[in-house]
This record gives sequence, C-alpha cells and structure tokens, in this order.
Amino acid sequence: MIYSQDQNKASWGGDAKDVVAISGTSAQSAALKHGSYIACATIDICYQVGSNPTAVDLASGEAATGTHYMPANTPFWVRINTEDHKIAAIAADGSSEGYLTISDPGQAAS
Repeated sequence: MIYSQDQNKASWGGDAKDVVAISGTSAQSAALKHGSYIACATIDICYQVGSNPTAVDLASGEAATGTHYMPANTPFWVRINTEDHKIAAIAADGSSEGYLTISDPGQAAS
C-alpha cells in the first residue's frame, strides 16, 4: 500500500492519529495514549518510542538502543506502554523524505 502525503485516513482501517513528515532529521509524533497502534511509512524508516525519543538512521552507523527498523509500506503494530509517549522516526538511509501514518485500529475510518 502506498499513501499520499495529504492522506489523513489510513486505508487499512482506523482514524489516523498522526501523520509525521519524515526526512534525514528525527521527527516526533504527538503524544499518544497507552495502547496499540498501527504505523505505516511511505519510506524505509528507523523509529523509537519514548517520552522524548530521537530515532537514529542506519546510515549514521550509530547503534541506538531502542531504535527499530520499519520497511516502507508495511503496517506495523506499535505498543505505547506509557501514557503520552511518542514515536520518533527518521529516514533509514538518512536522506529520503516520506510520511509515517499512526492509526488507532479501535477507531472506525469514516
């Protein structure tokens, strides 16, 4: 599935809680409530969850504890265990641009 930059609903169900512009600089989502979310990016990304997370790209060669890889156009379950934590994301190659859509599968798309 490929998502356009102006899409505000995830076509695989649920209301989009946040759409984060991704580039070579780590960017954070809004604070999320405790629960499970579906995240899907238009490009390969590295992501991290936390109260003030900073994702590190694969190109930097830095080993970042808690940073995970997410391939493009592949929905992933992301669990937020602590209220108001965020998802930070960065282009895995350190330079591409795209979007990360975070959806709550418990909300029906309209």
